[in-house]
Amino acid sequence: MATSFIPLSLATNRQPNAGPQTMSEPLWEVDLRALGYSGFAQRREQWGLHFHINPICFSENNSLIATFLTREAVTTLRQRDRSTEGLPLRLHAVFFDATAGKVRAVREWSASEPRGGIVTTRGGRFVVVAPGRMLLYSPNLELLREFKLPTDQNPPFDLAGVYSSASGGSILLQYNERGTYHFQWIDPDALQPVRSWAELLAWITVADNQLVFSKEAYTKSTGFVTEVLIRGVDGPSRTVCRSQNGQGDCDGSPQFVSNEILALLMPHGVTLIRTDGARVFRTGFNQDDWTGREVLPSANGRRFALAIWAHKGGSELFDVSSHSVLRRIVVFDIPSRQWVYVLNGKRQKIKTIAGLALSADGSLMAILTDGVVKVYRLPETPPGQQ
Repeated sequence: MATSFIPLSLATNRQPNAGPQTMSEPLWEVDLRALGYSGFAQRREQWGLHFHINPICFSENNSLIATFLTREAVTTLRQRDRSTEGLPLRLHAVFFDATAGKVRAVREWSASEPRGGIVTTRGGRFVVVAPGRMLLYSPNLELLREFKLPTDQNPPFDLAGVYSSASGGSILLQYNERGTYHFQWIDPDALQPVRSWAELLAWITVADNQLVFSKEAYTKSTGFVTEVLIRGVDGPSRTVCRSQNGQGDCDGSPQFVSNEILALLMPHGVTLIRTDGARVFRTGFNQDDWTGREVLPSANGRRFALAIWAHKGGSELFDVSSHSVLRRIVVFDIPSRQWVYVLNGKRQKIKTIAGLALSADGSLMAILTDGVVKVYRLPETPPGQQ
């Protein structure tokens, strides 16, 4: 793994430590099957399924929330002879004490389509996102507000993306209407749009008051030019960085790690840059190490987790696609510019994960694998390097 560092004001120039720590045993784990998890997965019901919400997340009140979907049980012989596709869906949420693993509460909501989930906001509040509506709840699970999504218009808007900032300060909704993208920037405290517009954007993520996206263009004189741009809730976009024909720090899918730091995720590496374009950190992995589709930051913006995968099987001759197997999960500490933790998938006998999240302060990591929630204690930042 090749790594380069640039000393910046966010952290003094220090040498990396001897290497990331490896923990073998989780702090706690719970099998969700005892709480109603059935292993339901969208098979033929993939039509219309565009957005993915992380099924596991931490809130600021020391809660860990795990979500899953179920179909209502088949009760008659006639139903057993038919597809279960038309049966009602339920979105379930289990609220754990993040440190002890004790179940605090269990809730469920009806869902008209096999998608949805929960995003956390500030102050321990959270928003339930389901097709057609959003529901804002207090830390005590009291319903505070409801917002009806414009998915029943004529022509209909199909909810195609849900983006939330790591700190919970904003939510961006993306709709698809006959090939046109529509956006709503949501204030999570009022659960109301603060801006709505239509535009074609790619690789979007949001911070509290900004969104980042990438653009690619080609001309014979310049070749391929990739730009990463940032825009506030209102106002024009500004270019953060630009790469030409793969040369520069701008390749990769941009994602906010904090309000000041962006991660550019590439198939075999990741680059961190500030929102003014200055490079913070760059690393490359082996060519058979594949990054996932996102980095998972802590709410305080000091750490992020990244899953590394191996592609197994597959044959071009027989037109058989490969499948991904988890190799490891690594956690990066931004102030000290160090990989501080690694979880080895093979040693832990974990082949795949459905969810991955860091606690708000970056001290805990949770994964969801085969219906089991596992929480790990992460090492502290070395003294003098905070």
